[in-house]
Amino acid sequence: MNKEETIEYMRKWRKNNKEKLKEYSKKYRENNSEILKEGNKDRYKKYMKNNEQWKLYQQTYRKENKDKIAQWRKENKDKIAQWRKENKDKIAQWREENKYKCRECMEEKRFGGNRKKVLLRDNFECVICGISNEEHKKKFNRNITIDHIDGNGRNSKKPNNDMGNLRTLCLSCHGSIDGKRGIGIPRHRKKNIISNIMEVNNENE
Repeated sequence: MNKEETIEYMRKWRKNNKEKLKEYSKKYRENNSEILKEGNKDRYKKYMKNNEQWKLYQQTYRKENKDKIAQWRKENKDKIAQWRKENKDKIAQWREENKYKCRECMEEKRFGGNRKKVLLRDNFECVICGISNEEHKKKFNRNITIDHIDGNGRNSKKPNNDMGNLRTLCLSCHGSIDGKRGIGIPRHRKKNIISNIMEVNNENE
């Protein structure tokens, strides 16, 4: 039996013995958990990092199982918080090494990759009050924001990231419009936004 015949035989055998393989794999992992955890940790990470097929599988799985993942996160908030607390340095290092990747992912998730296009179209200015991005940075200590006109943003079941539905707004105008829509501000951003607005109001007085 040559190499190709052997591979074909193994493929057929695996296909016809899926349950047997699952049972064997489960028992092996249970009996060798410590060895697998320590011995293959680095090799596993390196393999997964460079495996395009695995990356594609992850992306597909996340897209197809958004509700399942959201439910798991909801049920395991304490576990996630504890992991983040124990791995602050690791997370900070990863973000530093992948800052451009993080920015691209954020823009893709929130605006369908159209954020830069909208800013260029609107000349980096709020379409309501006309404040520029540079003035916005001085005033609110952050970049100017992008708004979903129909309110269907990242927290919506069906986000609408079409160019015609996106516009550039300053923090003040954006907050005012979201308030009229009844859209809440995430807790982790609320304190910073309120303090920034209070500082600006005090300066104006």
